[in-house]
Amino acid sequence: MNKNFLVLDFTRLNKNIVFKFKDKFFINKIETDSNNNQEIIDDILNLIKRANIKTKEKFDVLVNLGPGSFSGIRISLAVAKGIKLIKKVNLFGFNSFILNAAPYLEKYETVFSILKVNKKFYFLKYIKGKKNDISQITEFQNKEKLNEKSVIVISSEMKNEDMFKNIAEKHRVIEDFDVKNNIEILIKKNLIENNLIKPVYLG
Repeated sequence: MNKNFLVLDFTRLNKNIVFKFKDKFFINKIETDSNNNQEIIDDILNLIKRANIKTKEKFDVLVNLGPGSFSGIRISLAVAKGIKLIKKVNLFGFNSFILNAAPYLEKYETVFSILKVNKKFYFLKYIKGKKNDISQITEFQNKEKLNEKSVIVISSEMKNEDMFKNIAEKHRVIEDFDVKNNIEILIKKNLIENNLIKPVYLG
């Protein structure tokens, strides 16, 4: 995989565009619910300009495939495929569950990565040393087996939910999201899917 890459994460209300170029990160958070393709393209071009990237420079494109905003995922895929047509870049995909869980996959035997989608909680259980199938996504009902060797990772907007306040009294619950750090971990551990796979739509 190319050491220079563009990340498109439009799964949430605030869209993240991240460019890594020559070991430097350039991040643009679009705090809008706009799904205007041209505005997004303009933001990417402005980020490329800010990073002083020449048009001949090669880079890969990584897309968050969800779960999350249905329209956001569709637009990020359309933008990524448009860039591929113009620049002949390689496309890679990842999902929000593995992105959140990335820093803890080696520290704990079991990682429960939990996301809230359409007022419901879903989780993907990662077991150390095993390749986890995205089809194993399950609705979280606080009946799963937890112990001192497991950890629950939630997104920031879930930290005040009563369910996780109660769980945190007995078990380790971590609210953590650093797109820059987590993406690098996914790449290092070869947890990025080669070519775009099927988007993750829930709810």
